[in-house]
Amino acid sequence: MPTYKVSASQFIHITDTHLLDNSGELFQEIDTKESFKKVLIQSQHNYPNADFILLTGDISQTGSDASYRLLASVLEHSRLPIYCVPGNHDTPVLLKSVFPHCPDDSISVIHFDHYVLLLVNSWDKGGHRGLISDRSLFQIRELFTNQSFDLVVVAVHHPPIPVGSKWLDELGLQNREEFLRTIDSDSRETILLCGHVHQEIDTMWRGVHILGTPSTCHQFAKNSPHISIVKDQPPAYRIVDISGQGLVKTMIHYVE
Repeated sequence: MPTYKVSASQFIHITDTHLLDNSGELFQEIDTKESFKKVLIQSQHNYPNADFILLTGDISQTGSDASYRLLASVLEHSRLPIYCVPGNHDTPVLLKSVFPHCPDDSISVIHFDHYVLLLVNSWDKGGHRGLISDRSLFQIRELFTNQSFDLVVVAVHHPPIPVGSKWLDELGLQNREEFLRTIDSDSRETILLCGHVHQEIDTMWRGVHILGTPSTCHQFAKNSPHISIVKDQPPAYRIVDISGQGLVKTMIHYVE
C-alpha cells in the first residue's frame, strides 16, 4: 500500500478525458486530445497556486499503449504533479506505468498537511461497472482504524450513489453500499471526487460530501433513461480548496 507525504492546499479535478490513439482523432465529434490540453492549460493559468491535478479515470477511451503515449505528450503542458485512478475504459497496468502511484488492487495514500488523499481503484475486469476489491476495502478499514484524520479526500472513478439516469446507474459501483459504509465516519469530514457520469454531482450521503465533475470532452444529459449527449456543453474542470478546517471552496469551470 503506497504512502506519500506532500504539502498542498488547492488542487484541480479533471476527469473522463477519453484519449484516443492518435492526434486528430475524434470521439463523438470531439478531438479529445485538444479538449484535454485546453482544460489543462486554462486550469493552470487560472489557478497558478494549485498544488496538483487529480484525474479520476477514463483517461483513455481505448486502453491502449498508444493512448497513454498520447497522454504523455499532453502532459508536457502540465507543470504540476498528477495523481490518478483508473476508469472502466482504462488499462490499469498501462496507466500505472505512467503514474506509479495509480492504485491497482491496493489503495494509494498521499498525506498532506491538513488531510489525506485516498486513491481507490474501481476498475472491474468484468466490464464497465465498478467494483472496489475486498483487499482495497480491507486496507481502507485498516488505515482508518490505525490512523486518525480530520479530513479524508477520496478519489474513485465510479460514483457510489445513483445519479438518476437508468443507463448510467446500471453501470455504477456494484458494492457501493459497502464502500460508503467503509469511508463514512462521524469523527472526520470525508470528501469524495469521482467521474464516469460526465456531469456535475454535488450532494451529501450521511457524512460524505460527493462531488462529480463534468468531462473534458462531451457531457451526458441528466436524468436520461438512455445515453444522451448534450451537444453544446463545453469541457470542464473543478477547483477544490482545502484549509486546516476542511473544504473551503469548490467550483466547476467550463472551458469555451
